[in-house]
Amino acid sequence: MISAVMNYPHSEKIVMMGMSCAGKTTFAKLLEHEYVCFDQHFPWHDIETLGLSTTAALEAIRQYCNSCSDFVLDGWHLGDRDCQMMPEACIYVVYAPYERIIAQYRVPVDHPEQHRHMYQKWYSIKYPSPCRYWLNDGYFIEQTEEDFRAIISSERSQ
Repeated sequence: MISAVMNYPHSEKIVMMGMSCAGKTTFAKLLEHEYVCFDQHFPWHDIETLGLSTTAALEAIRQYCNSCSDFVLDGWHLGDRDCQMMPEACIYVVYAPYERIIAQYRVPVDHPEQHRHMYQKWYSIKYPSPCRYWLNDGYFIEQTEEDFRAIISSERSQ
């Protein structure tokens, strides 16, 4: 059974941030909040094939979430790195060492370093407050920002 070790009760409104396969969905589904899947609400196909702006799509997701009494939004878009379009919520950054994330991919990764640039993009953001950091170590352990930065810094030096 996967569980979470936390320092404080969970926030009522949450946006999960982090690289694909870091454990965001697993963690989100542990919570007793309304689950909102970013990918189901974001019109990826229209934006990628027609070149439409992401702004309207992000605004629609924000409005939907802000109408909920409690929610966990599973994911966000790197096009909004400063989190200005995000719903009013606490950010939960879910992370793990790079090798652990790659090991959780459902498809084989032929070149282990090929996704490191995405790791750097997701974990180099200066996340605004309120923000909580969760290490995926087989279960989710709440960490301080300093603990998070130390692990990410050690990953950059590899």
